[in-house]
Amino acid sequence: MRRVANHRLFWNTDPLARFKGETPPKAPRRQQRNLHNFDAKKWTETAHKIDEVLNAWEKAVKGADDKKLQEWASAITHIGAHNAYHTGQIIYIRRVQGSWDPRRG
Repeated sequence: MRRVANHRLFWNTDPLARFKGETPPKAPRRQQRNLHNFDAKKWTETAHKIDEVLNAWEKAVKGADDKKLQEWASAITHIGAHNAYHTGQIIYIRRVQGSWDPRRG
């Protein structure tokens, strides 16, 4: 689950930077080594960062002009599908672990 969460974080942050004309972050080599150091606090922090980057995507898309949206339509669609796929993975893993609380979503 931790790898999926960090994967989602990177693959939302990188294209968002490109969409905004910023320099994307470096590939997470160091992050790969730290994946085994993942506790409840880090899970909460990572989940919060994912939420932040998805909110930033929403804001960036709302503020983009039609030309930019046309240029990025395929990538934005892929990002949405990619997020849905990995969200499903995380939910499944948490249910199997017994750490999924359906009341909290």
